[in-house]
Amino acid sequence: MKLSIIVPVYNVEEYIIECIDSVLSQTYKDWELILVNDGSTDNSGKICDEYALKDNRINVIHKENEGLSSARNAGIDVAKGEYITFIDSDDVLLNDDIYYKIIKIFNEDNSIDVVQYDVIHKWKSSEEHKREYPFKTYCNKQDILEGYLTENIHVSCCDKVFKTEIFKNIRFPLGQISEDIAIIPNIVEHTNKLQVSEIGYYGYRYRDGSITIGSYDIKKIKSAYISCYKYLSYCYSYKSLRPLVLKKYVSLAWNYISKVRQSNNINVTNIYNEDIFIHTSIRELFNSMPKDIPLSLKLKTFVICVLGVRATMSFQKIFTHNR
Repeated sequence: MKLSIIVPVYNVEEYIIECIDSVLSQTYKDWELILVNDGSTDNSGKICDEYALKDNRINVIHKENEGLSSARNAGIDVAKGEYITFIDSDDVLLNDDIYYKIIKIFNEDNSIDVVQYDVIHKWKSSEEHKREYPFKTYCNKQDILEGYLTENIHVSCCDKVFKTEIFKNIRFPLGQISEDIAIIPNIVEHTNKLQVSEIGYYGYRYRDGSITIGSYDIKKIKSAYISCYKYLSYCYSYKSLRPLVLKKYVSLAWNYISKVRQSNNINVTNIYNEDIFIHTSIRELFNSMPKDIPLSLKLKTFVICVLGVRATMSFQKIFTHNR
C-alpha cells in the first residue's frame, strides 16, 4: 500500500536535509515523498531537486509562495497513495520503523481510518519533552471529539497517517493560522475509527521564525481564534460534550475579546462579529455549564455566551482594569 508523504518547504535549507533523510531511512519503502517548494528564496528548492535526481520516489513541486495551507493542498492534489501523511520541513521522524508499524495497523484492521503516533515537542531544545498519548482506539465521532477535547488526541495532522479518501473533499484553509485545528470537524466527519498508537516519535522542532511561532498581530490572532472557533463550535453541537467545550472555549474567547479591545490602532468592528462566537440561552447554559469550574469562570461563561461580545467588552473594561 503506497503512502504519500507531503512536506511543504519554505526557506529551510538548514533543516530540510535532516527531514528528507528521516523519510529515506524508513524501513517501509512503498512511499512517495512530495516536496512542495513554496517559493523559497534560499537553497531549499535546489536541495529538493538534488534529492529527486537520486530517488524516483521523490516528487518536487515548485510554486509561488502562498503559505503552508496552499503548499499542503498542492501536495494533496497530486498524491497517489492509499494513505497520506504530512511532515513540516524542519521536523523529523525519530524512529525508522514508524511507517512500517502504522501500515501494519491498517492492514490488520481495515476499518481504521487514522493512526496517530507520539511527539517529542520542542525537539533539540532545552525544553524538549515527550508527549505520549494514551493508547486507545476511538470507534465513533463523539468519542473522537472527546479525545481531542481532553487532549488525548493531538490536534496536529503531522503525527498521523490518514486514509487518503478522507482528504478527497478536504483542503486546508488558505491564509489561516492554526489550519490543522480548523479542519478537525471535516476530518471527524469522514472518520469512523481512529487509533492512538504507541509507536515511534515525531520530532517537532520549536524555532523562532517558523510559521507557527512567528510574531502575532491582531489579525493573526483573529485567524487563530476563528480556527479554534470552527472546531469548538462543531464539538458544541454534541450536547454531551458541551461542558468540555465551554471549559476550553470561554478562556479562548475571553482572551481574544480582551486582545481586540486593547488594540488601539484597530477598528474593532472589523475584527470581530457575533457570528464567530458561541451563543446560548440561560436555560441551555445552565444545562451545559461544567459543574467543577470556579465562580469567576461561570460568570465569564454567562457574559460571553448569553450577553454577547459587546457586553463582554464593557464588562472587561469596567471590572478587570484593562486586563
